[in-house]
Amino acid sequence: MPVNDRRLRDCLALLTLGASAAVPAADFDYQVTAGAAHSDNITRVESNPRSEDIANAGFKFSFDEQTRKIDADLVGNFDYQKFKDDSYDSELIGSFNGNVDVAFVPDRFKWTFADNFGQVLVDPFQPSTPLNRENINFFTTGPDVTLGLGVQNRLNLGARYLRTDYEQSPYDSTTALAEVGFERILSSVNSLSLNTRFQKVDYATDSFSSDYDQDDAFVSYKATGARTKIDADLGYSELKRDVGEDASDWLVRLSAVRQVSTASNVSLTAGREYANSGTAFAALQGDGPITLDPTAGRQTPQPFLRKHASLAWTFQRRATTFTLLAGVEDQNFAFNDFLDQKFTTLGVNYVRYLSAATNVQLEVSRIQGDFRLNGARYSDINGGATLVWGMTRTLTLALSYHYADRNGDALTGQFTENRVMLSLSFRQGAPRTERLRPKFRSETQPTN
Repeated sequence: MPVNDRRLRDCLALLTLGASAAVPAADFDYQVTAGAAHSDNITRVESNPRSEDIANAGFKFSFDEQTRKIDADLVGNFDYQKFKDDSYDSELIGSFNGNVDVAFVPDRFKWTFADNFGQVLVDPFQPSTPLNRENINFFTTGPDVTLGLGVQNRLNLGARYLRTDYEQSPYDSTTALAEVGFERILSSVNSLSLNTRFQKVDYATDSFSSDYDQDDAFVSYKATGARTKIDADLGYSELKRDVGEDASDWLVRLSAVRQVSTASNVSLTAGREYANSGTAFAALQGDGPITLDPTAGRQTPQPFLRKHASLAWTFQRRATTFTLLAGVEDQNFAFNDFLDQKFTTLGVNYVRYLSAATNVQLEVSRIQGDFRLNGARYSDINGGATLVWGMTRTLTLALSYHYADRNGDALTGQFTENRVMLSLSFRQGAPRTERLRPKFRSETQPTN
């Protein structure tokens, strides 16, 4: 089945599951957009740039549902683009990040469905254009069982089936995963557990000889305080390849969120763990907003040691939202050093609401890519400004400007692009651009 059909099947399955328990507490927001854009360098080249007019139709949505038996969180952003001067064929691009947990027996037996859909670069050295990106879909499903062993002890059992599908590249794979953990409830806000995880990764194409098994043993600590939430894993991983040398290394994972004040919070995500291109794509998409931009970097069937860290500070009041982001993604291929790649990102986003439906948005980001192969390197700067005018509470008109600039070498190239866009949107509510943040005890406990 083509990846696009499978993606539609998986996304529709998640939407159906999420909507199956729809009650007044459910939150479904969406936005339908039609517009036009003009680019002065649609092919993103240094010399002889080509102008292009683009007609587009977009759909954004977010859905969340929390009941005793259903926990669903879905976010999507899709855009159909038609190039009027035929620089490229028409295309549908977008991203989807969804998770649905169905608790057949609350706190004892649940089944998880998760899906990540988006685009990745075909050639990691070249900029994003319709000819240099392809769809990728990462689907996960499986059960979790919790057995009580007394008042404070738990035995946790879990299994997952993971599938990665590419539109063009021959890197499709499936993974079977099983996990066993013994958990000790330390108090009403924290717990400690000892876990073992076994997974087997099989690629659809045998010619790569990239199949491998991964065994993990780690200690997990979880805590949810009045203003702080921490998930931390520390252990050891062993990678056993069907062909070639084996490898082992420390396993470290940390996710921490701190509510600094009623208007701001800080989040930190970091880790050192073995991964592959499919799992790294899903993790990177889950750490940031759902956008139309492809995930940077090389796609490969080879496993690698993923060292990563991201820090975000968000300030939000009734009329102002300000976000500051910084991150590093270092992929170290122990078996093929020439595949090593590293990305450093910085970003700032500012939104000022002039009324309930009118706002001004400003954003600037920088991403630097460093590759071991031939020392290739580039630095991309992207900036934009958008004025959204609320003609009514549901109908908005937006005028935006986007600037893209690359400073690269002989392999990665250089270019600048200016793009102006005008769009008309009908919306119901305000669709989120990322997954829900974790709740703190101060937000879940009733107030007197």
